[in-house]
Amino acid sequence: MQAPGCNLRCRGSAEGERFLEVSPLVALLRGESTWGYCSGFYGEEDVVSRQASKPLSLRIVLAEANAAARRDLTEIVERKLGYQVIAQVTSGLEMVRVVLETDPDLLLFNVRLPPLGGLQPLRQIQRRQPVAAVALSHEREVKPQSRAVPTGVFGYLNLPVADYQLGPILQVAWFRARDMHALQEENRHLREDLHMHKVLERAKGLLMSGYCWSEDEVLHRLVRGALSRRTSLVKLAQDILDGAKIPL
Repeated sequence: MQAPGCNLRCRGSAEGERFLEVSPLVALLRGESTWGYCSGFYGEEDVVSRQASKPLSLRIVLAEANAAARRDLTEIVERKLGYQVIAQVTSGLEMVRVVLETDPDLLLFNVRLPPLGGLQPLRQIQRRQPVAAVALSHEREVKPQSRAVPTGVFGYLNLPVADYQLGPILQVAWFRARDMHALQEENRHLREDLHMHKVLERAKGLLMSGYCWSEDEVLHRLVRGALSRRTSLVKLAQDILDGAKIPL
């Protein structure tokens, strides 16, 4: 839902990103500049094209109890894909601690990680610090649409993993996670904008009824007052609603 008074318009850029333009009034409400970033969703074909033009440099935590599997996966990730395995862990408790400490780009984990599996530790991580994850499992062991699978699992690989499978899955998972987080941030800004407009409308109504000013006059005085006090328009409007006596 677009907030009232917002001038939302996206334009393309060379990197495939988009920019979110807002009206000067919204910028003044926020107390920030007019332009901000936003991002759309991309399919796998877009991932491939962007990867070809701008190689990724991913930091990955590998959570796998089997030593041979860790060795093979690390070989693929570092030597064949050129990414960095910044940590290897063998239990769910280690996975939680290391991911929260290192803040990796991706988590590659086995759903049967001891002692209780990898999904519950991932839920603990996601409640505190979102991370893009790719699950390793045996065939039909994990259903992607299952409610048991926590948010943040953007890819699934059956064991054993073939060389050609891992790279595309990691790329798609990272791009999808990035886009989801960008969309969440954009939605948060839109909710904030809607709240700010409600505060502004209430303050305008209070001033119009109290001083018999027109809507244009009230808005002009509020904008002038916010600029002269070097504060945001919504902060000034909220102060007025809270009963502050502010000469305008």
